[in-house]
Amino acid sequence: METSELEKINNKLCRKRIEFYEIIGKCNTKGELKITFNEPQKYNENFDYYLSLLRFEGSSFFPNLTAANNIFYYSFNGVDKTVKFETGAYDVDEYSKILQDYIPDNSITIELLKGNGKCSIKMKTGYKVDFTKEKSWRNVLGFDAKVLDQPLNISDRMVNVLATQKIFIYLDLIRGSWYNNIPTSILYSFANESEYGYPINLQPKNKEPHILLNKSFNSLNISFKDESNNAIDFQGSSVSLTLEVAQV
Repeated sequence: METSELEKINNKLCRKRIEFYEIIGKCNTKGELKITFNEPQKYNENFDYYLSLLRFEGSSFFPNLTAANNIFYYSFNGVDKTVKFETGAYDVDEYSKILQDYIPDNSITIELLKGNGKCSIKMKTGYKVDFTKEKSWRNVLGFDAKVLDQPLNISDRMVNVLATQKIFIYLDLIRGSWYNNIPTSILYSFANESEYGYPINLQPKNKEPHILLNKSFNSLNISFKDESNNAIDFQGSSVSLTLEVAQV
């Protein structure tokens, strides 16, 4: 065989395969995004491949108030009343200001105590706040399930308005990640540092390569969760990712 032919074969064998996948879609309510390919994706069984995240784009729709906790229950002189909030990310001051649109004369005010991180709720005579009912914001404000009936009420715990502190991206085609002492399929994780609704443009400076589990697949499943393993669905807005599969 001529030298040039040997060189061609050697070059072909040395040339490592690299594929890029552009993924765009919307997650379901479970924070899942499934992509099905028109044809099977096949890789050589004799080689190993790394899969890495090159880019992620989305919006920081990480609410601390949803349909699960968006009702404020109170009463005046025995008459029950409610205020219903829209889904969003609220701090204590904003939450209190919105209440003033429904409850006159600052009859109920909510304040963050910056010295200890707890919450105070002040009420005028005749008012009560009911935190025993479901769908209230009591956990975020740091209160146990109880009825508040004092002029001044201090929360049982510190306020926690940052419901989502970290976002984990999972991918079913990989392995090699650990969450505490449990093996997982986490592709990448990042901190929640953007204001509510602002764009997220993530391009990891250092790729985190993960072994590709299957050398042949028809689909891939991506899911998003927070540090408490709760689903993140980005409130129905689109997300996009660039994935790289590279031969080792």
